[in-house]
Amino acid sequence: MKNLFLFLAIICLGSSNLISKVPEFHQNPQVGNYQDDTGTLQAYFDKGDVINLPAGKVFNISGTVYIRKNSQIVYGNMAVIKYSGSDAAIGFQRVNDKNYPVRVTIQDLSINVEGAGAVGIRWQASYSQLKNCGVSVAGNNDTGIQLCGDGANGTGSYYNLFENCFVQGGKQKGATGQYGWKFTYDKNAASRCPNSNTWVGGRVGQCDVGMYINGDGNVINHIASEGCGISFYFDNPDSKAGCVSNKVLYPYIESCKTAFKFGSNAIGCVASTPFVTSTPSLKEDLGTRNIFNQ
Repeated sequence: MKNLFLFLAIICLGSSNLISKVPEFHQNPQVGNYQDDTGTLQAYFDKGDVINLPAGKVFNISGTVYIRKNSQIVYGNMAVIKYSGSDAAIGFQRVNDKNYPVRVTIQDLSINVEGAGAVGIRWQASYSQLKNCGVSVAGNNDTGIQLCGDGANGTGSYYNLFENCFVQGGKQKGATGQYGWKFTYDKNAASRCPNSNTWVGGRVGQCDVGMYINGDGNVINHIASEGCGISFYFDNPDSKAGCVSNKVLYPYIESCKTAFKFGSNAIGCVASTPFVTSTPSLKEDLGTRNIFNQ
């Protein structure tokens, strides 16, 4: 009998220790009229290689939550992140102070950016995937998904797959300066842009610029752009190499001001076989050797 009691006591103690390691919801400070789940969500992201967020859970966060491991899979399970900060809701940190993460997958997650001048996802991974995710932006100068070049090490963002991802802007509600997708780079190494990434499906709506594209060899397939100022804008004004050989194939473009804009440093970029309706300007080409095929 004593052995039985000892056995049960060990089980209970072990269970208690296991439970204490699982992040608890709403055990964070009060911020405004809600409880801040930034720490809780970061604890989930730091738990292991495969993360399952609670189905349909709403996380209110005020700070950036980071991916900081290679080969990490985040199953969002239709959870929602409501971000009230002024930086990025999700970002990436270097692994062991070296390169940004590789082989990361994030899927089935929604992000609502509620403040101004903020970003839904600041993507700095390579050989990775973003699937079935949606970002809505409400404030002036917001960006749904920022795709970063890495001037220091040249490690990102390369060879990623973005599948069936959506960005919804607030242009129809008076918001200004919004980008759906925005490629960025370090001006000290302006040619190290996002290169060789692929998009399949998805939509961007009601932003001033649907996709601002630079780098080399990015291929954008079957994306819908609706209610934007410029649907697809190719340029890299700071790079000696230019914005080179990027392709937008079979897009659907509706009720935008300009379908395609090739900036002065766009070289050999391609816009092919668009379906365009209620868009007065099909293209503006200030660059070199760009191709537009209807």
